[in-house]
Amino acid sequence: MSSITAPLVVARERSAARVATIALAAIVVVSAALRTWAATKHHGPAYFPDEYIYTELSRSLAATGHPDIRGAASHFAPLLAPILTAPAWLAGSVATDYHLAQAIDSLCASLAAVPVYVLARTLRISRVLSLAAAALALALPGLLYTGFMLSEPVAYPLVLATVCTGVRAIDRPSVRRVALFLVFVGLASFARLQFAVLLPCFIVALGLVLARERRLRSTLRTHWRAAAGLAVATAALAAAGPGRSTGYYPSFLHVGFHPTNVLSSLALNSLVLVMGTGLVLVPGALLGAVSAFERPRGRAELAFGALAVTVTLALLLQASIYGDTNLAQTRYTFYLVPLWALAFLLYADRGWPRRRFFALLIVGLVTVTLATPLTTVAFGHGKVHSPELFAIGRLEDLFHGNAGAASSLVVVVLAGVSLVVVAISFVKPRVATIAALVGAAGVMVAFSLGAYSFDARNTTNVRNDFSGPTPSWVDDLHAGPAKMVLTPDDLVADSLEQLFWNRSVDRVVLLPGTAPVDTLPVEHSRILSDGTVLVAGKPLTGAALVDQYGTSVQVRNAVRLGSGPTSTLYRAHGSLAVRLLAIGQYHDQWLASRAVVALWPATSGGRLAGRVVFRVGVPAGAHPVVLRFRTRVSHMSVSLAPGSDRTFSVPVCATGTLTLLVQGTTTGELQDGRLVSVRSLPPRFVADPAACPASPSKSA
Repeated sequence: MSSITAPLVVARERSAARVATIALAAIVVVSAALRTWAATKHHGPAYFPDEYIYTELSRSLAATGHPDIRGAASHFAPLLAPILTAPAWLAGSVATDYHLAQAIDSLCASLAAVPVYVLARTLRISRVLSLAAAALALALPGLLYTGFMLSEPVAYPLVLATVCTGVRAIDRPSVRRVALFLVFVGLASFARLQFAVLLPCFIVALGLVLARERRLRSTLRTHWRAAAGLAVATAALAAAGPGRSTGYYPSFLHVGFHPTNVLSSLALNSLVLVMGTGLVLVPGALLGAVSAFERPRGRAELAFGALAVTVTLALLLQASIYGDTNLAQTRYTFYLVPLWALAFLLYADRGWPRRRFFALLIVGLVTVTLATPLTTVAFGHGKVHSPELFAIGRLEDLFHGNAGAASSLVVVVLAGVSLVVVAISFVKPRVATIAALVGAAGVMVAFSLGAYSFDARNTTNVRNDFSGPTPSWVDDLHAGPAKMVLTPDDLVADSLEQLFWNRSVDRVVLLPGTAPVDTLPVEHSRILSDGTVLVAGKPLTGAALVDQYGTSVQVRNAVRLGSGPTSTLYRAHGSLAVRLLAIGQYHDQWLASRAVVALWPATSGGRLAGRVVFRVGVPAGAHPVVLRFRTRVSHMSVSLAPGSDRTFSVPVCATGTLTLLVQGTTTGELQDGRLVSVRSLPPRFVADPAACPASPSKSA
């Protein structure tokens, strides 16, 4: 090279590097902007209790500097995400703060393009393809979680940065590179404890590299102190992470391990994640990993192959051990897709060797996809941890519930993309690389759009059903600190929605017989014989947000300040007292097929004399309904014809508290699984001294 040519080459290299840097920055900025906009379509929390936990931690850190939840110290170790989003909760209204937190998460997730690009360049992939890999890493359906109040958006770039620094540390070991890797392991674990597994993955990968190079024994003899240090650090992470309770979730040691279930869950998790990439990348990634071991073109490539394989196995096993055989857990595994994309590019850069094996793997994946009932897997609760299944659920809605048509369309598209790439690879491998990347990106974007659409509908329904058009209505009433009083037949999403949107509701009280909605701090109560509610031995005073999702409540000694779709805010005059609880009377005017009405007199040991008034109706086309009412001393039955509406009363007479059992003919099951009998307004107690001489047995 002449003295004139050399500077020109260096100048061109610097210019290309500068252009690539600008392009990478543009990818990050555009992604952050698009994800921030898309995150606003997640209209409110629906992934409980996680979204509520992370939000409460973040708000507490912003307000007090301490990670408290409902006034109690938190034992939640992965606090990085709440720390990063804490400034967002200082802006003003809950809605504004919520969107600012989503913007922070969107920026964090978009930064994942940087470690992907750096790792690609470390593997000597061209700048153009490295940028393509970086962009592909931001097209995943898993980035739907940038709109959720979760740790995934923060953990995602840290996991990829950990793998990147790990590859570089194995490639050219130095104290600085190993220290940087350990820093990223710590940060990733601080975001999500599941990523404590990255350190043992690194140790296994390093062992595989040394074994491949036949230097394992000599290296251990020379660097036994460093090896011992890594072993101690791994043991410490295991003890602090999966080896013990992780706050509100069970530890790894307390999860039941059933080999058959794990294998079934592993197959499901792998298939759904592979499907979300368009099928086409994974066969090439597998062959690329094999080539990295067989004929590595450099130590970095060998290190990447070893680390990518160990991390893939570790994360898939984690999701499968913790998971359910009927639930795909791609929320915990989508971090792998950028690694698979890079492994695919290593394969493609070799000129697509072993194309017949590639074609056979594609055909095998298509066959398995055809044989797997995707819409069955995505049915109901089965989709909750997988954006890919969100998309399939949305497609099924578009086909008016025709699961077969939706599943067939997904398989046809995936098979078509894959088979086109296979055909091109036998003719023009370079063009096949472009086709594979474009096809994978198209499939990912399609899954992402479907997932966003499904989530937007779901969160809109949740917000409308439980919070209404002004979800922070309790805060808007400026009633001061309020306690949320949970009643029997409560729903987790209902109560946590109120707690999320209303910062003034900062404590939870359980009425007797009410199950906790989560494992977070609550206060238990008891009801005296005059209906007075006691909490910690003291009467409940001040503002109380009474849940009425599945139990209708009438109170005494309180003024009604306002109400939402499923709850009512009262301010007690002195102490709050309950007059009537109708357990099984739902907020949307349905009566359960089995219900209980409990009544309390105004004074301890006082007399109850009156009537419980019901106004009910049977939908047209339903079966005839018989309602039966029973107390300790009397019973009564009411027959109702389809399409009829009727108002009637049940006489009650007792000294002290009284329980009225209600049983009705089941007329159907609602979409959320509730068994109901009739449409019903909340029952009312009307005092009537003439009720006591009533006959103990009566039929109407």
